[in-house]
Amino acid sequence: MKIRSIYCKEFKRFSELSVKGLTQEAKLICLVGPNGAGKSSLFDIFNYCIRSTKSGYGNYEGEPDYIIKVSNQVEQKTWRHFENIEIEFHDGETINSTPRNLRKETFYIRSGYRHEADVDVRSFQRQDDIIADSSRPKSMISADKRVAENYMRIVADSVESIFSDRLMDTSTKAEIRERLIGKVAISLSRLLPHLKFEGVGNPMEKGTFYFTKGAAKNWKYKNLSAGEKAAFDLLLDLAIKAEVFTDTVFCIDEPELHLHSELQARLLEEIFGMVPEKSQLWIATHSIGMMRKAKELAERSPGAVLFLDFDGRDFDQRVEMKPAIVSRLFWKKAFSVAIGDLADLIAPSHVVFCEGSQSTTTGSRSGEFDAKCYRGIFEEEFPDIEFISLGSASEVEKNALLLIPVFRQVIAKIAVSRVVDRDDRSESEIDELRSKGIRVLSKRHIESFLFDDEVLRRLCESVGKPEKADEVLAAKSAALAASVNRNNASDDYKSMSADLYVALKRILQLTGCGNTKEAFCIDTLAPLVVRGTAVYQQIRTDVIS
Repeated sequence: MKIRSIYCKEFKRFSELSVKGLTQEAKLICLVGPNGAGKSSLFDIFNYCIRSTKSGYGNYEGEPDYIIKVSNQVEQKTWRHFENIEIEFHDGETINSTPRNLRKETFYIRSGYRHEADVDVRSFQRQDDIIADSSRPKSMISADKRVAENYMRIVADSVESIFSDRLMDTSTKAEIRERLIGKVAISLSRLLPHLKFEGVGNPMEKGTFYFTKGAAKNWKYKNLSAGEKAAFDLLLDLAIKAEVFTDTVFCIDEPELHLHSELQARLLEEIFGMVPEKSQLWIATHSIGMMRKAKELAERSPGAVLFLDFDGRDFDQRVEMKPAIVSRLFWKKAFSVAIGDLADLIAPSHVVFCEGSQSTTTGSRSGEFDAKCYRGIFEEEFPDIEFISLGSASEVEKNALLLIPVFRQVIAKIAVSRVVDRDDRSESEIDELRSKGIRVLSKRHIESFLFDDEVLRRLCESVGKPEKADEVLAAKSAALAASVNRNNASDDYKSMSADLYVALKRILQLTGCGNTKEAFCIDTLAPLVVRGTAVYQQIRTDVIS
């Protein structure tokens, strides 16, 4: 199972949440953000769906103050269960007002409260159908203890294998043992080379798991460290369940618990490799190790990893969430949750010095205007390029020469370049700048790209009003003519940008597009200059290559 979209209303943290853009290629979905951001609440939605499917709507009616966001008891009584939740899958299945036909194995969920200090099984009984998942945590704040259950399941499976027709009469003890614990033993040895999983011992003599740790033989489960137990729990459980839950959304809340950052990264890789081909893995994390490994997996398999960023969301309002654009700014923000100010050490591979004031007054967006626009334009294709405004063209030319050696001393192998506006420069002036290694825009300034006809047409399409394109272009011509009448150059889009900004808001009835012309350029227009457009290719040639 792979999720396409999610919608919920008045559930847990969310007043109204819509999640879209989850592609079928995605095998790993990472929920990132600080503590209390709402990551676990999304897993509670999944858990609610599968619990109600198995046990009927009444299963949660005793705890409306946990699952329903509204606090008013009258509103709680009118809350319409699955009419407030809808989940679509890529195979066409949908969870909505009739969830009872949902397959029990659609979701497999582990809460963040996983700790089983000891396994000491003294009696055995027939295990429930594994698909029933009777030990599923009641909610994401419930204890999740499955190690002992998995011990009994392995023993029961061994007995059944011997006394059923599943195995050939010639099957050896080693073959049975390998089938039951081989996958876990191999995975654990890669994760913790000092620890070897030996098996379940003699279940008739105080049943527990046994390991070899260094020179110690028959090292019991209870003697493992908290981190070793946490890792073994997840690997064992997934190895057993993945044989049956083959078309499932696996959800693990904070898989990094009790593990140091390097081990967190290796654990994610092991878990990622265990997830069946038709299934999907969701994790909620703010771990530097998990994030680093997710970044590596995303680079290794483009499209296989998506990130949902919960940071800075106001879930008291309607929120539309899509997978985050994976840029250097995203990583810096995500890593800052785990490592604080050390996130500034996430260095770019290339720095571009450009025009624009370096500082700004409170409440203004004019500071670093050019740099912010360039970031918005290039962050998808060039996430490791940082843009820095240094002031006027002459300051870019002179001050950058002072900063370049500093950057190269601090960050090895960093590329540094400079770019300035064309303005009214003559061809000989441009040639002189280029001889010094300074790039010059092919148009007067960055506003010439942002207010290009192609971008304005895309703006109309983005707000669902493509029919307004001609009116918008006419407003541009009028604003430019008025600027020329003020003795500005005919290609001076910066001088006419304030008038055009006002006209665009009026014609397209724009809201939330930016409170100033600078904010409008940064937040609304720059993201429309994308790969595949002629204007993007032109500015890319000017600034990058």
